[in-house]
This record gives sequence, C-alpha cells and structure tokens, in this order.
Amino acid sequence: MNENFNNINWDEINEPDIHEEMLFAIRNLASNNEDIRSESLSNLFDFIWHQGTLSPKSAFAVPFLIARLQQETQAEILDEILIMLTALGTGSSYCDAHQVLPIYEDRRNTVEFKERMEEELNDVQATHTAVYKGINVYLDLLEHQSKDVRISAVFALSCCRQNVARICSKLYTRFSCESDELVKATIPLCLVHLSQCIPVQIAFLEEILKSNESDIVKLSAAVSLAYIAGEHMSDHALDVLINKLQKPDLLIKLCEHYDLSVATNGLIIIDFFSRLNHRHIGIVISTLLKIEKISYMMDDLFELVFNEKIIPEGSFFRDLTDTEQLIIKAIVEDNTLDNVSYMGGFLDKLGGDGLVIKQKLIGFINGERLKYER
Repeated sequence: MNENFNNINWDEINEPDIHEEMLFAIRNLASNNEDIRSESLSNLFDFIWHQGTLSPKSAFAVPFLIARLQQETQAEILDEILIMLTALGTGSSYCDAHQVLPIYEDRRNTVEFKERMEEELNDVQATHTAVYKGINVYLDLLEHQSKDVRISAVFALSCCRQNVARICSKLYTRFSCESDELVKATIPLCLVHLSQCIPVQIAFLEEILKSNESDIVKLSAAVSLAYIAGEHMSDHALDVLINKLQKPDLLIKLCEHYDLSVATNGLIIIDFFSRLNHRHIGIVISTLLKIEKISYMMDDLFELVFNEKIIPEGSFFRDLTDTEQLIIKAIVEDNTLDNVSYMGGFLDKLGGDGLVIKQKLIGFINGERLKYER
C-alpha cells in the first residue's frame, strides 16, 4: 500500500483537479488506526459518489481502494471498500442520469450540455475500467472467513464487465462449497447482472430449486430464473417461486439483503419479473398483492404491470386485462396510499394527489369512462 503512495509526487498534483481534502482521505487509507481508515473511507466516498453518479475524479481513487483491499485486516473495512467499489463500478454520469428532467429541457440539446455529458461519460468509463482491474482481488475475497466480505465480493464481481466467463465459473464453484445461506442467496442475484454480458446456466438455477437449499436460497434462485429464463420459465420453476413468495417475510428479507449492495445495476427485485410472460406476471402479481407488508412496493408493482403504458382516455375498466384490473383495485383498496402521488404512467395524467387519484379510479372501476386532467 505504501508503495502506491510513494510512487506519487503529491506536490505536483494540481489541487483544482484533485481536491486537497480528497488527497488527505486517500492518504489516510494507509493509517495504522482502524477508526481513521474507516472515517477516511466515508469521507472519500462523499467526494467521488453521490446518489448513483460519479465525480470526475472517481477513477483516481479506485487503485488506492483496490490496494487497500490487499492490505486490510479488518473485515468491516474490507466490506466497506467492496461496497464502495460496487457503487463506483455501476455509477453513472450526472447529466446522463438527469437529462430527462424538465429543468434540462432547454439545455439538453445545447452544444455545452452535450460536451459536458460526453466528458462525464468518459470519466464514468474510466472509473468502471479501473474497478474491473480489481477482479483478481475480488475473486480472492470469495474465500474470506467473513461471510459479509464474501457477500460484498460477489456484489463487486457482479458489476465487472471483463473476464465474465471466469467470474461466472468461480461463482458456480463458490456456491457449491459455500456454507452460509445469505452468501448463497447473493450469487444467483448477481448472476442476473452478469447475464447481460454472457449466458448464465439456467440448469444451475433449476437444480437449486430441486435441492435441499434453504427457502431464501431457493427464492433467490427462482427470482433470478424469472429474469434469466424470462417468458420461457417453466411452470415448475414458477410453482417454486409462488410457494416462496407466499412467505412474505422471506421476500422482504431478500429485498433488504439485495438493497445492501448500494448499487443494483438499475434493477430492483420487482424488476426481475419483467421478462415473464403475461400469464406468469399475472400469477406473481396476484400473489404479491396478498402480502400485507407489500404496500411500499405498490409503485413498483404498478410499473411492472403497466410499464409506462397510457390507457386511452375514454376507456372503460372492462377494457383492461385481468392483471391491470387487479393492480388498480389494489391501489384503491390500499389505505396507506391516500396521501401519495404515483409517479409516471397514466395515473399522473389523472391529476391531484393520491387521494384524488384513488377517487377517480373508484369511478373508473364503477363504470365511468377514464378522464384525464386537461
């Protein structure tokens, strides 16, 4: 670790390019004091990542984080670093992520905005590439004695886009010798992200469903299979998925575990169902809507069913599919949503807050034509 610092002439670094406080945080990664190392990580993260977007100098910090992984002895700090690297490996450009907002409507097509976004995207690519260079370190940490470190190592590997075949092979092997159920549950979820670069073994996931693995491991495999197999998911696999979804605490536990990764490559657990055929989505939705604690997911379920579809004004409720009718009835019946507004889709076009929207939907359900706010 010290060699990395000794190879840099800190005095020659232009402060406007690399802020002095950021340099200070990086240098303190080598501190002998565990508390100082942990605090420096937190400070450094604030400099290079914010709500999913990366700073222009994120790539500069990555080699030092990877080097610290090879020197660190405290599992808690190893875990923190791996989570940071996962976030950096999936981070985006601020302009790219926010250009659709109305405040950028007059600027998004200007030369200045496009040049800034191109520069940001180059910085993002540089950061991602820097994260990928730690693949061997992340693979080694799959063997760490701490289950939390092993989990975070899997998440870090899931964001890599180089040597993906090797990563998948290692994850299959790790699963077969892993003793902790949450580490095992992490692997199928992360294979979903790697499936964007390489085909994932559907047979591997199906074997888990037939095995004696714990419920949360089987739910993870079934949820992941829903995404990877998509509309070709077998009825047997769907039966296992529905069986596990009927245990509401199990789904909540899996969602909370998955959210711990900080960066989920733009996917949440509900999104894993988006590739199922219409019949299977309907079965999944009807199962989820029976879970009493699912209210906080209602927006996500609505988006899964409608996917930004705009119902033509003047339509009758009977014109909708059974699944569409099901989710709208669930919105009306959910008493926790009276004071919230739904984002996106045709509900926004109804106008008003959550209570007003629900009143209009009640009329729609009772036979009134759909009418939008002018």
